[in-house]
This record gives sequence, structure tokens and C-alpha cells, in this order.
Amino acid sequence: MEKVIINDDQGRTFEFETFEKLIEYANSCSSMSWLPDGFTWKIIDESEDRISAYKDGLADAILEGHRAEHHENMHFYKLGYDYGITLYSRLQELEAHEQAIIDNQHERR
Repeated sequence: MEKVIINDDQGRTFEFETFEKLIEYANSCSSMSWLPDGFTWKIIDESEDRISAYKDGLADAILEGHRAEHHENMHFYKLGYDYGITLYSRLQELEAHEQAIIDNQHERR
């Protein structure tokens, strides 16, 4: 969440960096809640799901060599997969370079 700044009718400024603090403030503004009776709210932190999807994609690229056709969070899965393919390709280049150096040293002997 980006920072939310509220200026009230009495000239006070309030800054909020989490949804919980913003909701707590909204609930304290009057005798009524900011939602009608019977309504509820909750905060869902999707960062764990995003990180997990990213890791899944990364692992599939490096360890499996192919991408899944479906993932619950395909956007972050694809980001991880693309990064994994990039890493895998770079590692292959480094291994080929190292092997060329070893082969060159053997030819000199």
C-alpha cells in the first residue's frame, strides 16, 4: 500500500502506511462505522502467494526446463520462470566458457 494522507475538517493531518491503521482511523471518526451494520472487512496479504508463485516459476525453469500451463498466480509465476530461464542460460554460458578455458589449457600441454 502506498501512503494515504487525510486532512480532516479541523486542519489535522493523518498519515497511514497500512490498511489496518486506515480502517482503524475510519472506524473512529464517528459513532457509526464506515461500513453499514452487517458488513465486514478483512485485509488479504497476497505477498506470500506472489513470492511462492515466483519461486515455483524459477524452480520450474532451472530444475524442470519447462513452464506449467496453469498456476494460481500466473503473472508472478511467469516472472519467476523468465528470470529462471535467464539464470539458466547465463550459467550455461559460464560453464561453456570455463570448459573452453580447460580445453585450451590441455591443448597447451
